[in-house]
Amino acid sequence: RDLGIWTDPLEFQPDRFMPGSKYVHIDVRGNDFEVIPFGAGRRICPGMSMGIRMVQLMVATLVHGF
Repeated sequence: RDLGIWTDPLEFQPDRFMPGSKYVHIDVRGNDFEVIPFGAGRRICPGMSMGIRMVQLMVATLVHGF
């Protein structure tokens, strides 16, 4: 929600992370401080790898179902 980093931070814009965007380099695994959903450093979430895998599994299940 930092206006110094994001344009319109309170607006839902998933295309920010699509190829061709200036934010495509951002990694959600805690290496970039623009977005840290799982924390970083010593206090990183121990369930991060499972959470990322579960999102991939759920998307794959939805794609397979439709």
